[in-house]
Amino acid sequence: MIYFSSPAACPNRAKLGTMTPAEAATWAACASTHCMEVSRLAEVETYYKLTRAATDALHAAAVRALVDARVSA
Repeated sequence: MIYFSSPAACPNRAKLGTMTPAEAATWAACASTHCMEVSRLAEVETYYKLTRAATDALHAAAVRALVDARVSA
């Protein structure tokens, strides 16, 4: 996993500042590549000062919601 030393080290901190943790997890889940998704999740974890388990739970919920939305469409 990629790590950031502090919220100030997150390259997307301005964007993260406008989102809830759940919105940020959805943003991460919508990344165009796996590498970008992992990096965004590391930013979410660092910026919101979450545990790995909390980040994983938010990510799983975001992925489920995205899949459900596609299935319903």
